Amino acid sequence: MTQSMQPTSWLQRQRENASARQVTAQARVYGIKIKDGTVSRRGQSGPLAGARATIESVGDLHKRITATRLVTTGVFALALKKTRDDRQVFLTITGAEDSYTILVELKGDPKTQASARQFAAGFNSLAN
Repeated sequence: MTQSMQPTSWLQRQRENASARQVTAQARVYGIKIKDGTVSRRGQSGPLAGARATIESVGDLHKRITATRLVTTGVFALALKKTRDDRQVFLTITGAEDSYTILVELKGDPKTQASARQFAAGFNSLAN
């Protein structure tokens, strides 16, 4: 019975190690270093345990009707407004009890935002 439990715990440790390596590699993309239980970036550092990563956005979405759309679609141009995204997106890592804050500005590319959200989720599971 104990032999069958060992592979499960070994497998679980392997999965956790792989997840930790993946989060550490993703952190490098944002200029963040995770090593020996510490998170750091440009002079800001603190313990990984209890830290929390979040994605925040500031700004507006602008919708407008273009002249080309008005001419080609007529009244339907009101429903086909062109959207411009002027939001700034930030990855914020806050230490336990707000002991430190690491702020990374992300570009507005939706793929970058999606990967940052994935990183935040992995980071949060690693930090807890």
